[in-house]
Amino acid sequence: MNKDFREIEEKLKSLPKPPLKSSSKSLIQQSLREFNEVYEHQKSTSNSLIKRVGFSLTGAIVIGLFLILLVSDGGENDFYQPHSFVAEAQLKNLKELDKFDRLIKFPTYLPFEVSDIHYEEQYLGPMDVMQDEVHYLYEDDPAHLAIRTFFLSLDESNKQVVEVEQWDVSVHSLLNKNHFREDSLIEMEDGKRGLYFSNGAVQILSWEEDGVTFDIIYSTDPEDWVDGRMVEIPLEELIKIAESFETFKR
Repeated sequence: MNKDFREIEEKLKSLPKPPLKSSSKSLIQQSLREFNEVYEHQKSTSNSLIKRVGFSLTGAIVIGLFLILLVSDGGENDFYQPHSFVAEAQLKNLKELDKFDRLIKFPTYLPFEVSDIHYEEQYLGPMDVMQDEVHYLYEDDPAHLAIRTFFLSLDESNKQVVEVEQWDVSVHSLLNKNHFREDSLIEMEDGKRGLYFSNGAVQILSWEEDGVTFDIIYSTDPEDWVDGRMVEIPLEELIKIAESFETFKR
């Protein structure tokens, strides 16, 4: 094998090597063989400038083909695939999110297929009562509004709901939660600490990130409970949901 070809091959070996489909591997190998044959033929027949330009173009095409296949061959390699959110089409239609300038995240994984989502907001802040009516003093301030999104399962025989709540940490932090206890804190990825709570009717995993308090609230239809209690999912599954969260932009 000639020196120039060996140098190119060594550069290719130094690139990341995600798994490729067998068809892509074959195409790369065939292209490399053709590249080497062209080089040897041109070397033996002529050293003219035109031939050397032809060789350079051939090499560029082969390397370009390799890089395109390396990045685009996503059938067996999720690393290069952009994440897709659970119920992404419905989330994209939530115009209510436009007023929030804080971090917004949603899961890219849930342990069930989603049939629909429901969105609402919850106020938390100073209130006043005038003429027997409650008035929210800062209802126009998004910092006092929680984003509440309910993901509803498709399976009618096993109705499940995952609610995702997102609060401005300045108005609602982990320490503000009624069920906060030091011994209920758990370790999550990237050094985050989560707060876990379960009472037989719901399971809640909460954590703080970049000025936002996130809650994952899992529940099922009471008709499916056993001995008056919900059949819980493993804590590891809640953590898996939490760790699937990605930044969302409409």
